[in-house]
Amino acid sequence: MPRILALLLLWLCPKAAHAFPHVVKPGESLAQIAKRVYGNEAREAILVDANHLDSQGGFSIVPGMPLEIPAPVYLRAHEGDTWPDLALRWLGNAKRADWLAQVNRAVPW
Repeated sequence: MPRILALLLLWLCPKAAHAFPHVVKPGESLAQIAKRVYGNEAREAILVDANHLDSQGGFSIVPGMPLEIPAPVYLRAHEGDTWPDLALRWLGNAKRADWLAQVNRAVPW
């Protein structure tokens, strides 16, 4: 697994994650914010997860709402690294391994 992994969600340790605050502006959507920050509207799921929004039933944001925007971070994986190990190290929870693999366009196994 020696490749560069795009670790886009590091929300459990804000100082280590280099997240930054954002206040939602009128007419702004999560997709617009994701496109501006990450270059891809589809990455709005990062914002949903980082801000504990409801991903099952249409998450909504309102003007004035504060959001934490995880800064994009890259890591080179080393031989022997596993998704659960990386998830524990970077996200604070090994159970996030499936999500971490998916955002890196890989399979969790």
